[in-house]
Amino acid sequence: MAGKQTGIAKWLLPSAIIVAAVIISFMFLDKPIADYIKNHKYPAKLPLTIKQAVYFFDSYEQIVPLILLISAAAISAGQQKWKMIGQLILAMIISAIPIWIGKSLIARQRPRWSHATNWYDTFTGFPPGLRNFKFQSMPSGDAALDFAITVILAQFFPKHRVIFYILAIGGSLSRVMLNYHYLSDVIVGATIGYLAGKLVLYIATPARS
Repeated sequence: MAGKQTGIAKWLLPSAIIVAAVIISFMFLDKPIADYIKNHKYPAKLPLTIKQAVYFFDSYEQIVPLILLISAAAISAGQQKWKMIGQLILAMIISAIPIWIGKSLIARQRPRWSHATNWYDTFTGFPPGLRNFKFQSMPSGDAALDFAITVILAQFFPKHRVIFYILAIGGSLSRVMLNYHYLSDVIVGATIGYLAGKLVLYIATPARS
């Protein structure tokens, strides 16, 4: 019982921080950040090196670089490659389910097309369905994919975990810089992906008596 309570307590603080971050982002950060990016025509007007960095990180979740990354990881993983690939696929599937549900139920217009004056006006109705890309901002599927993959790769290549998390954070924030998502969309998506990856690792870990 004590071990179970310790496990629950371990997740309480991170959960509270994430909830607080989403609420603060909703109320105070989403619109100002999105409007600033839109008004300054970022990333097009950014210095070349920074603009290239934004697009580099954005490519992290694109299919071709993703296949190349997973292929390179599989080669490096040696005999564990099929185990790693299986966990990657399972993490992506698990993260995709709440993302699909969220995008089906939450109608939030993406910042690059939104003319809302308040944060609550960015939510435009219920539900958007899966037919209108402009109204599927919450949550970020790209951020979820980034973190689901990163958690698994970090487990198999712990020495390079910092690099994987930098790619995931950079890829997620690039969606904000490209005005496809609000900051809170990315926080929620990243949390879903992270938890999906951790769930897969928990399932894959042999039971300990």
